[in-house]
Amino acid sequence: MKDLKSGDIEDLTDLAVSMNQPKFRGVQLFQWIHKRGVTSFDSMTDLPLEFREELKRKCFVGLPCIAAQQQSAVDGTRKLLLRFSDGLTAECVIMPHEDNSGRCTVCVSSQIGCPVGCAFCATGNMGFLRNLSVSEILSQVYLANEMGRKEQEGWHVSNVVFMGMGEPFLNYNAVLKSIRILTNPEGMNIGQRRIVVSTSGYVPGIKKFAGEGIQVVLAVSLHAANNELRDKLVPLNRKYPLEEIAEACSYYNEKTGKRITFEYALISGLNDSKECAVQLAKYVRLFSANINVIPLNEVSHSEYRRSRKLQIRSFMKTLESMGVEAVIRKERGLDIAGACGQLCASVNERIKSGGICEKR
Repeated sequence: MKDLKSGDIEDLTDLAVSMNQPKFRGVQLFQWIHKRGVTSFDSMTDLPLEFREELKRKCFVGLPCIAAQQQSAVDGTRKLLLRFSDGLTAECVIMPHEDNSGRCTVCVSSQIGCPVGCAFCATGNMGFLRNLSVSEILSQVYLANEMGRKEQEGWHVSNVVFMGMGEPFLNYNAVLKSIRILTNPEGMNIGQRRIVVSTSGYVPGIKKFAGEGIQVVLAVSLHAANNELRDKLVPLNRKYPLEEIAEACSYYNEKTGKRITFEYALISGLNDSKECAVQLAKYVRLFSANINVIPLNEVSHSEYRRSRKLQIRSFMKTLESMGVEAVIRKERGLDIAGACGQLCASVNERIKSGGICEKR
């Protein structure tokens, strides 16, 4: 059966026509799935009965089950473990905005596991299993909307960040199509500037993304500004070293006119010295960019530890003295291992040993 959540307006219009329906039925179908979040063809009441019956025979629009979830006692952040039709799982994180407006940011995964294997990242430690489909990516956002609306009036997903499990540019087509569906005015109509795609430095993806004509924010996970150290922290650097990343980022600046965000996880005794700060400042000054400094979110398998507060302040002071714009990212979901670098479908073994998917 065909999963219609992976379909854009063109796909669904073609489907409608193939079922002897007028083209506008494809737009209606898109609205039901991607704007209203409906998961039952019977609820699509402005579609002809015979069309709905044929859709039920040939297609589906369901969501994955929630195999497990945790909620932060500190900031209300939720981490969901989703189980897909093949039994594999991935995590996403729902972060309510602090103004109690009902807005939230969803941190979505693009792969199950990750092939990049960053030394300090829980996802990299679990290896790579497969890419997520367009439907599986979008389902993370739609589930966040569905859950929140049951609990709070006015709840809606306002921001999406591709910072969960996986390297987005190694699942390029599915990620791009997901973005186009999320930002479509006939769907959720999320502002393009409210979507962030974070890459570990996959140079072909950065260059290709520059030509897509969208206003999405690009973030590059740097973590070191010298090749020797970055080779150790981000193995992808051995294939695409800092010089090639610099060339790609300059191309992106020139092609799009948009700034780049560089992410830098501070690791105690490793990349948090004054020398490292100077290297980072000199590197970033080559571009139109800013820096998000992230005190390392520790994971159990790793020897790496976050820098002390005094060292973080010293690092930031050095960046400031060199005229570089940098901020310390606010931590969310740290107490439930839902922060950057901590997602790893960590309850897989518990699920396999008898966990039951939550009914919605």
